[in-house]
Amino acid sequence: MFDKFPDLLLIDATYKLNKRRIPLFIILIVDDNGESEIACLWFIKSESIECITPMIDAFKELNPSWVRTKVIISDKDLAERTVFSQMFNGIPIQICLFHALRNFNREITTVQRELVLELLSKMAYSRSVSEYEILYRELVEMKVPLVIEHFNTNWHPTRSAWTLHGKNEWSNYMSYTIKQKDANIITT
Repeated sequence: MFDKFPDLLLIDATYKLNKRRIPLFIILIVDDNGESEIACLWFIKSESIECITPMIDAFKELNPSWVRTKVIISDKDLAERTVFSQMFNGIPIQICLFHALRNFNREITTVQRELVLELLSKMAYSRSVSEYEILYRELVEMKVPLVIEHFNTNWHPTRSAWTLHGKNEWSNYMSYTIKQKDANIITT
């Protein structure tokens, strides 16, 4: 299946499938019907660069079609994103919309929490750079220094990887999340 549909890879890890909590990585592809198919599964010791790199090497060796991959969607894990970017020749690594919104929900703890989360959700769903910039200015004007500092350090620089307008610059087949069954949790 990967040979037929190598354009988009959805990559995620889970720890809840075994009693030792060893990460299980899952690579999915999306077929021409928009259905996800498993392309690869592997257990690794940790989500470190040293453990992920050999797995990607093996995946590439067994799947020569990797050279036709155009977009990867994963969570915001820095080690994963670093390895994928290096080993897939710098192709775009988009951040799963579900994971981005879930992280915002965990990270924002201010009194203005509901307003900030609503604004961040609107930013994630922004359909143009200008719409994003208007919403970003609104966020800055809320005068929540810790939120702004965190956002400017961790999210603003990668906005093309987690906003709709950024994601739509690439052939991602309108796949915005690696959590297909949980996609209905995300609201506009």
